[in-house]
Amino acid sequence: RYPLVFSRCAALSPSIWWENTWILSDLAARLESLKQTRFWVDIGTREGDNPQAHLNNLRRVAELLRQAGLKEKTDFMAREIEGATHSEQAWSARFDQVLLFLYPMRKR
Repeated sequence: RYPLVFSRCAALSPSIWWENTWILSDLAARLESLKQTRFWVDIGTREGDNPQAHLNNLRRVAELLRQAGLKEKTDFMAREIEGATHSEQAWSARFDQVLLFLYPMRKR
């Protein structure tokens, strides 16, 4: 909601399912404002009781980001992390990748 303040978003194992996937309709309603934000969103393939539902929700988020005009691997990353669970150990194993994507090193 505040792209001039928050220009980057990291969502590791987000609860996209919450409130009947409310976040999907919220994102769809504000596609234009998404263009000002760089996103990392990921889900492990072994999360929860229904991992496939979580992966499908991640794919829906990625499609909304594409609809907003964002380019994958440039403006956003939507990653399915093979074998990862919903745990601090899984998140810490990939957090370096998150930071490097959100804050790329600039050439001097």
